[in-house]
Amino acid sequence: DNYPVEVWMAYQTDLISYDSANDVYRSRLYAPLQQAGKRTTRGATDQLDLSFGGNVNDKFYFGLGLGITFVTYQTNAEYSERDALDTIPDFQDYTFSSSLRETGYGINAKFGMIYKPVQWMRVGLAYHIPTFYSLTESFQADMLANYDTFYYTLPVEAYPFKYKLRTPMKGVASASFYFKENGFFSVDYEFLNYAGSRFNFGSDYKDVTAEVNAGQKSTYTFGHVVRAGIEGAYKSLRVRGGYAFSSVPYKKSYIAANIPKGFTEAKHNGSLGIGYRGKRFYADFAYLFGFTKNADYPYADFEIRNTDITHSIYLTLGWKMSKDVARNFKKDTPPQDF
Repeated sequence: DNYPVEVWMAYQTDLISYDSANDVYRSRLYAPLQQAGKRTTRGATDQLDLSFGGNVNDKFYFGLGLGITFVTYQTNAEYSERDALDTIPDFQDYTFSSSLRETGYGINAKFGMIYKPVQWMRVGLAYHIPTFYSLTESFQADMLANYDTFYYTLPVEAYPFKYKLRTPMKGVASASFYFKENGFFSVDYEFLNYAGSRFNFGSDYKDVTAEVNAGQKSTYTFGHVVRAGIEGAYKSLRVRGGYAFSSVPYKKSYIAANIPKGFTEAKHNGSLGIGYRGKRFYADFAYLFGFTKNADYPYADFEIRNTDITHSIYLTLGWKMSKDVARNFKKDTPPQDF
């Protein structure tokens, strides 16, 4: 009962045996083994926003919003090991497959304000309260182990498990500076209190709830995101550049004990763009570069260090309709000019 369900299933299908003389559990598999694995994940977080905003003397702007969030998530996994060289007595192969599905909804609220002390400057503050989720998790798995003269198949399906989650709060501070018709510069700072997230697994699992929340608090701290961008304009031409940095949300003690130096998952993103603005037609071309380093541990004593680099290209084309065309659409008549 103290082991994960995968280990229990391996024991029930004789992939793990018990050595009563030494009081230890042993795997009956050993190298060389041919291994294969596949994981497919899909899902979405959709949100319905209800917002209200206003301003005072075109200098102080304020807004508030209520968000209703809908979550769907599913991951399917399959792992197998095969005695390709026939070196393990009686054993041929096994396959472990699992499916996890998560659904639920949440609610949150946002408050924000912008102040324009002078025409060329704006400063803003925003606060996002945590999202309060109610979630339902469904899990099923299957273990198939083939031996020379027999086989085991063991399906497992857990009852749907309901729990609650409170995500971190978020604060945002921003400033923008405008150079008349020549462009602008903006900078945003965002922080999230990852240690403030909380789970609630119900009255039957108070000890587990306390343990998980204590782990959250001891592992995580504030996360920081800084974004800066500048755009220059000359007649119909636009040129822009930007940079964003996302820190890791882990405490220093956790990083020192668990993450190799320099592979902490901090994210760097840079962008360059050029655009054209005409009376009707506009076009934008942008290049985005992303960089991060992280480490994976597919086995307890085996480390893989990754350097992930992404390159993205975006092209946006648009055409503004004339006033006559807009009027024609309002009258439900065919447009005359594009």
